[in-house]
Amino acid sequence: MALFTELVYELAEYLIRESTHFVTMSAPSQSVPGVFADIFRGHSGGITTPNAFFYDRNVVILIDENSESRPEFAIMSLRNGENVTVMGTNSIGANGDFVTLNLPGDIGLLFTGLGVYTPQGEQTQRIGLSPDIYVHRTISGVAEGRDELMEAAIQFLLEAAEN
Repeated sequence: MALFTELVYELAEYLIRESTHFVTMSAPSQSVPGVFADIFRGHSGGITTPNAFFYDRNVVILIDENSESRPEFAIMSLRNGENVTVMGTNSIGANGDFVTLNLPGDIGLLFTGLGVYTPQGEQTQRIGLSPDIYVHRTISGVAEGRDELMEAAIQFLLEAAEN
């Protein structure tokens, strides 16, 4: 958990100049069934760590259908950087903490206990996060053993460095 916290908050200090709102979380109301109330407004960025500096070069974050939960939360935080681009395909949309309900017959049921929203109030669960630039794998790329997402990211960074 400590490494995850460092990624979301401490790494963001190097990529985001000012503290920026990146997530709103809601939870079920204990007093009004069916109502969700905002309980957390997450902010990241802004240099607070001694000797930290702003990284002014381009950064690419790769995302696909295997990006779920904590990686989605980290992407929500880090994508606010002015030089950060998210590439790939939509994430799975399974962020937010989970609750375990043990049922008879040694059956465990997991479900999300919190709502996770963008700063604009848009849903992330079930929908996933969208990349800034879509890059899809192709049948020929898979057959050739190529990582087309990594290739696209490298090409993007090389072209950005030329400009």
